[in-house]
Amino acid sequence: MIVSTNDWIVVASAVGAIALVNWYFLFGKRAIAASIGAQGVQEFTIRVHGG
Repeated sequence: MIVSTNDWIVVASAVGAIALVNWYFLFGKRAIAASIGAQGVQEFTIRVHGG
């Protein structure tokens, strides 16, 4: 079986896409949406802009 250059490009692109998706979901920074308050209950602030 002979593997062509196009086959290698497709395989490399697929591996790169999989790595990018895994990096985004596993290592991407996310903003903290809620925090635990003094009573042990989650508290969060809702800001409404323009209304």
